[in-house]
Amino acid sequence: MKKVTALLLLILTAVSLHAQFNPVESAKSLVMIKVTVNGQPSAASGFIWKHDDWVVTSLHAMQQGAEIKVLYLNSYWRDAEVIRVLPKADLVLLKTNLSAMPLNKPVKPITSYYTGQVNFREKLYAQGYHGGANGHRTQSLEKGDADPETLEYLIVSIPDKKKLKALGFPQIDLPVYFLNGSLLPGYSGAPIYNAAGQLTAIGDGGLENGQINVSWAIPATYLPELENANSTQLPASLTDLSLLFSAKMQLDEDFDEEKFNDDETTFSMTDIPENGFEFYKTKNRSFEQMYESSFDPENLDYFAGEFEENNIFIDYSTLRFDIYEDVINGIVVALPEDSRLVYQPESGSYVVDMSDYNLSDYFMLEYVGVHDTEAAFSDIDDAIAVVDAIIESSYGATVGGFTIDEDYSYTLTAPDQSQVAYLFYQGNENYYDEYENEQSLVVYLTILLQDSKVFYSIATISMPVAELDAAMSTGIDCVDNYDLNTDECDYFEMLMRVVASTHLTTFANKRLTGNR
Repeated sequence: MKKVTALLLLILTAVSLHAQFNPVESAKSLVMIKVTVNGQPSAASGFIWKHDDWVVTSLHAMQQGAEIKVLYLNSYWRDAEVIRVLPKADLVLLKTNLSAMPLNKPVKPITSYYTGQVNFREKLYAQGYHGGANGHRTQSLEKGDADPETLEYLIVSIPDKKKLKALGFPQIDLPVYFLNGSLLPGYSGAPIYNAAGQLTAIGDGGLENGQINVSWAIPATYLPELENANSTQLPASLTDLSLLFSAKMQLDEDFDEEKFNDDETTFSMTDIPENGFEFYKTKNRSFEQMYESSFDPENLDYFAGEFEENNIFIDYSTLRFDIYEDVINGIVVALPEDSRLVYQPESGSYVVDMSDYNLSDYFMLEYVGVHDTEAAFSDIDDAIAVVDAIIESSYGATVGGFTIDEDYSYTLTAPDQSQVAYLFYQGNENYYDEYENEQSLVVYLTILLQDSKVFYSIATISMPVAELDAAMSTGIDCVDNYDLNTDECDYFEMLMRVVASTHLTTFANKRLTGNR
């Protein structure tokens, strides 16, 4: 009998070692949650837990007095109510009306979770509904490094810490999983699996940090405590939520429940475009919002300071940006608001269409990934050398080569040795455009190096010499006297837009330190 038991254990161990995450199977446990209050819907993700009519999601996705609906299998909406609340871990257990309205297809409740250690850089997979889209997708993440790994440590801003303490949940010293890679809007409550397909955590949110989010997940080990919780009441402080949980998604009031169809709208981790990047618009932010919470606004300060030294005053409140995240490689880019990210198949790059802006012909904004699989960049200097050669060959002949402005050029490093370089090139000679107007040329770059792969953003700026000399000699006031200098104001505002867009290109959810 002992031999049979030992053999059985050996077989079970071998099977478990070969188990792997299967997004098709896990999708049978996934749900979307729609919460509507005063006619305004918002979306979150969740999963079926132990019973077909039990659903787990993030507490912060709830609202007092709201109508709650759960979407099963991308097709079946059911009403739900709150039956358990665990504020300290920001979790809520819902019960749907499946007993009164059974489904036509089977679902697959999750019945267990992973209790072991999750290691640094371990691959994790979050499955959820991005932005209330009419289909789910699986997002690849990594376990990050933080010590201590609590919200109190992850939140750098003192005002944000005070906000979270005032909310009363989640518990600020609660152990969490710090993630490399941002949770997309809509992924609050999303199940997160390890490579073996075991439920490991629940997506919770992303604190604002400039254009990126500091994302974390709640360990699945809190699920028994949720099941046994005595409370069914939502915290009164739910109404005070602001930008603390950016993985929750507000929906348009005309959100259409009828658009869902499980045969046509599912996505998985295998849906990767040929160029290796898949960008999604995640939010819209003002210049001030990103500047105030950015970990490195130094070059933006320099540009703004030079403007003011030359008596050029622009209205920064007019500058807004659309933020896009590449969910495959964890790259975050900012675009001038309402511009368009256009993929160029021949080069595998993205060019930003800014044609709706006045004087946009003076500017070019492009995002490029180096796709040479044989190239192994050992450090940021290797990456800089490659990009430098590209800049010289593309533009150098026009301006007699470039000189790097050291005041604007430096590098930053993350704990996992990913690196960022900021470079400012100035043309050595002026050139003349087709209308014989004298122009100078400057190029601003952000280069990202991660796992020997390079991604860079490039802003190319043509500067009309005579017009700019005139503007700087007399000064322009775009704050109170915009109409007196419309073209000049449009030009300098656009210059700051493209510089900021380039500078704010970064990794999702990585802490960087300076190296000047």
